[in-house]
Amino acid sequence: MLQDILSNPNVDIRLRMKAVFLVGDLAECQLENIDKAEMLFFSNRLFLKSVVDLTPSSDLDLQEKALIAIKSLLQLKTTEAMVFEEFCRLGEALERTNKQLEDLMLEDDDRREYVTDVESPHKEVEQLKEFYFKDQIERMYK
Repeated sequence: MLQDILSNPNVDIRLRMKAVFLVGDLAECQLENIDKAEMLFFSNRLFLKSVVDLTPSSDLDLQEKALIAIKSLLQLKTTEAMVFEEFCRLGEALERTNKQLEDLMLEDDDRREYVTDVESPHKEVEQLKEFYFKDQIERMYK
């Protein structure tokens, strides 16, 4: 159900924001409770892609919530950085988001402060993606 809400652009934006916020909270809760079994949908490629696809949204609040959720999802044991990179195309989504944020910084003085706030989780996700992707590559070749 969460995947349907996240991936359907016809669903009210407020509901999509609440859904992606819930995903982030669930992932964060999972990180805090390492000894408990992870929820199966955290390893579902289509589910992860539905979260990644929200990052280049024109709504900055939705974009920020998606980035925060991805940051937590990348740190889970069951999610693989390779899936984020190859199937979800996280790198491409981050590039589009970065371009969008740069354009907004140049065009819109009123939203500049909020754009700066969104850049922070964007950079954190980029760093985590690179770290976990590199780590998985190294483990594959050991």
